[in-house]
Amino acid sequence: MKSPNTLFVTACIDLHIPHEEHKTIDMRVENFEKLARSGVPIALFTSKKYVDRMMKLVEAYPNVRMHKVVEIEDTLTYKQFEPYRDHLPPVRYAIKDKFEFLTLMNAKLEFMRDVIDTYGDTFPQYSWIDFNIWYIFKHSIEITKRLWFYATHILKHEGVYIPGCWHKGREADLLWNRINWRFCGGFFMGNAASVRDFIDVYTKNISAILEEKKVLTWEVNIWSHLENQYGWVPKWYTGDHNESMIHVPMEDFEMPEVDGETVIHYNERSLQVLCKNQHAKSGKYLLPPVPGFEPTSPSFVTFHDANILNVRYVNYILTPQGSYIIRHREGHLYTKNMCVMLDRDCKVSSAVMMEDKPTGLVTRHPIIEGIEDIRLFDDGGVLKFIATQREFSQENVNRMILGEYDVDTQQLCNAKVIEPPEFTGCEKNWIPIHRNGRLHFIYKWYPLQIGEIEEGGSRLIIREEFALPSIFERMRGSSGFVKFEDSLVGVIHYSEEGAPRTYFHALVWLEKETGRPTYMSDIFIFNKLGIEFCIGFTVEVVEGVPFARFWFSQHDRDPMWLCIPMRLITKYQV
Repeated sequence: MKSPNTLFVTACIDLHIPHEEHKTIDMRVENFEKLARSGVPIALFTSKKYVDRMMKLVEAYPNVRMHKVVEIEDTLTYKQFEPYRDHLPPVRYAIKDKFEFLTLMNAKLEFMRDVIDTYGDTFPQYSWIDFNIWYIFKHSIEITKRLWFYATHILKHEGVYIPGCWHKGREADLLWNRINWRFCGGFFMGNAASVRDFIDVYTKNISAILEEKKVLTWEVNIWSHLENQYGWVPKWYTGDHNESMIHVPMEDFEMPEVDGETVIHYNERSLQVLCKNQHAKSGKYLLPPVPGFEPTSPSFVTFHDANILNVRYVNYILTPQGSYIIRHREGHLYTKNMCVMLDRDCKVSSAVMMEDKPTGLVTRHPIIEGIEDIRLFDDGGVLKFIATQREFSQENVNRMILGEYDVDTQQLCNAKVIEPPEFTGCEKNWIPIHRNGRLHFIYKWYPLQIGEIEEGGSRLIIREEFALPSIFERMRGSSGFVKFEDSLVGVIHYSEEGAPRTYFHALVWLEKETGRPTYMSDIFIFNKLGIEFCIGFTVEVVEGVPFARFWFSQHDRDPMWLCIPMRLITKYQV
């Protein structure tokens, strides 16, 4: 498990001046809570006015530490700036850029010094991050996984990594007249020694700079002046007031090693690419052809010592942009399912097509026919499936279907359509788990909702709900969960719209008894960005070494398997 390497520092300080309409304290706290939900360690400064509110967040998010209660007047920066209270830049936003605000901006390094003096080498890296930074972000999961990555990986080089919009020296002669965007100001990070050096350069020279210029200015202008005139050399990278602000170059981080060799490939989006791992093995099965259909997503289960795959076959192909080409004169979608038996080495030993229709159900909506994305599981010695369908629903919407998977007769038996807790337009990705000997389903991941089928009925009832970090915000269930060590482990995913849509994956470890997540892996892709869907997963032990084995489809066809040692999959505490 990765332990935190980076402590993020932030502040919510009362300036005794009105807030801008679009940045009220309620809005700012709401944005900070998104940062808190990321799960990264945060040291927080706040004023007495906000203590009660901040303590509620500290209690809700154990990763947030109340570092110090302080007023702006208590800071050394305030005392240094006060003689120049009325000496403000001539070109400024008068509502915001007052003496108090400029003082707070320049107090960032003072707050950083206090935190580093407190924790020292406990954290090898430190980062400033603005309290309200989520105001400029749109993609919560992308930002959250980057922050997790920064919190748990080490930079290769010394120096303060800091983003900016302008090149060095631009408008250097106007630093005391108007804002200079050489640096963005809302985020920087570096190893502890480099951040200390940055603070020292500022601390040693700020009084002389103020005495010489006799005008207050923004912290980013002071930092630019330190770079231009006082020999401070930051690790600058291009950024703006959006997600790019925190895009520290990925190639500047040390990557995991095994036996002295780097074994995990990361792409520019801080994603692990499992197929690029030198210890990974992958391949394809020679599956029986079905005229007019393509094999796609496989689901896996070990049942009575037999290894079973259900492979979905579909009557369409996708264009490179993700559009459907349907092989049906009226444009109907059709799914078939093939039962594939694997030997002990997970090689194909036999394959037979299952019957298309579950026994005992009546077709109501023939435009989308068949049982989609079957997930197989062992329910107390009975091989069952949970899947998506529309054909048999009372209304013309996707609903889950639960039944028995009879390998001997190739039948889907005793199947019934299951209604969600409340009406929705589409249901997918319910994940079966057993808790205290009873069958439950993970219904949602954010918040985590776990339910069970009402006794004698056909509706899912939510039994428990847990709050999770924001990285789970758009997560959906993928594979079933299997026992590994003292946990259950399985695959989850989220997707981003595009042409084509792109899928991203992670492993999650659950407590056996409760189903609560305890650990989560890095976000990964299998081979390349695109439509990669994984509902087949297990952990197998080869000569005493546990391997994660995945079955996934590529662009809704071309199913593959991939094996990688579990020790190479980094996990973080949730």
